Amino acid sequence: MKKALSLCGLLVAGTALATNGMNLIGYGAYSALLGGGRMGNANPTAMVGNPALLAEITDPMLCTSLTLLMPSLTYTDHVPMGMGMPGEGAVMNDKVEGEAAVFPLPYVGYARPVGERMVVGVCGYAQGGMGVDFKDLNTAFGTQDDIYSNVAYMRVTGGFAYKAGPRSAVGLSLSMGYAMLDFKYFPSTVIDMNGDMVPEFNGMDVEGLTSFGYNAKLGFSSRALDDRLNWGAWFGTKAAVDFDNGTLTFAAPMPDGSNGFDARFKDFSWPAEVGAGFSFKLTPRVTVLSDLVHYSWRDAVDEPALQTDVPMINSMLPAFQMHWKNRLAASAGCQWQLNEKTALLAGFNHGASPVPSHLLNALFPATTEDHLSVGARHRMGDWGVTGGVEYAFNAKQTNSTPDDGTDYFGMTNTTIEHSQLSLHLGLSKSF
Repeated sequence: MKKALSLCGLLVAGTALATNGMNLIGYGAYSALLGGGRMGNANPTAMVGNPALLAEITDPMLCTSLTLLMPSLTYTDHVPMGMGMPGEGAVMNDKVEGEAAVFPLPYVGYARPVGERMVVGVCGYAQGGMGVDFKDLNTAFGTQDDIYSNVAYMRVTGGFAYKAGPRSAVGLSLSMGYAMLDFKYFPSTVIDMNGDMVPEFNGMDVEGLTSFGYNAKLGFSSRALDDRLNWGAWFGTKAAVDFDNGTLTFAAPMPDGSNGFDARFKDFSWPAEVGAGFSFKLTPRVTVLSDLVHYSWRDAVDEPALQTDVPMINSMLPAFQMHWKNRLAASAGCQWQLNEKTALLAGFNHGASPVPSHLLNALFPATTEDHLSVGARHRMGDWGVTGGVEYAFNAKQTNSTPDDGTDYFGMTNTTIEHSQLSLHLGLSKSF
């Protein structure tokens, strides 16, 4: 089973999947093109947003989508100040671009009514992730080396909704996730100024960290104003992820020749969320949507700890002081029905970066904030096709904290810029 999940993860593992922190703004093409709006999703993606909306489904429905994500990152840093290094304060790397790539993010879901009041469903999808790939960076040690990270999370979710009344519903979904994490920090660089085989700096390569995670989501929805208004709220629990089964390899082996240690990575999870939103039919052809979601990043990503089974190695490992901040993400979307078959879609999503600037680490820069999406949906009988474009505007964040020698990663003079273009294509079929 683990091999099968790893193969699935390869489809979604990519550089810089961050949007609202490590979460995508929306799941499925339709939601993403409405800025991530959940209250308009009367389709199987409701299990991921507000599961109560499953109750809106009147016929069995299959929904699939594919997002092609194309990130753009640049890295700038300076020689650390106050460390006595030649040329301190001078630029070492000026807007070095991350490796260009296209990453596919799939979604597939199915839901169907069971009796008059119940709708059940199941789906699989890419929850999100984060990462970078900067090659041949100039280091403060006079070498050229790489910074790389990749975090990916796949989920399988089952859910149901119950029509509690003629205009209200409650829903519950349960998810099992499989997460993967790799990172490299100057993996070929070794600095041993004393020649005692105890390096002052020893680059690292961590591969193969994996974890299962579980969480639940509860939601409700209610209609009012002659069914023109549909409003609701939801709560999702934290998905605790404890990475294990990895391998830590140093650029230089230990004095006894050992290398390649079993590795764990703790305190790096997906957050609990609380959200509320509505959709409102302004006219027979125009519907507007809006959501507000609170993500509890502080409890999910605080001080991740890289550990092995060797106490001496653990004493050498760096501290990951991340202390992410809780954030609100707000979305607004609009659907304009041109005719019975075709509708135009547009949306905007804003979620402030959870990363404190004074702790910015180029390995994990979840910094994008503003997203604009446009697209269309067309129906052909029982079939529906949705397509469009989402753009995350360039976000620039700088760690300008004076270097006091305690930052192992040397990120106190670093600037990361991040934007991304995503293409969305979805297909649905009612039976």
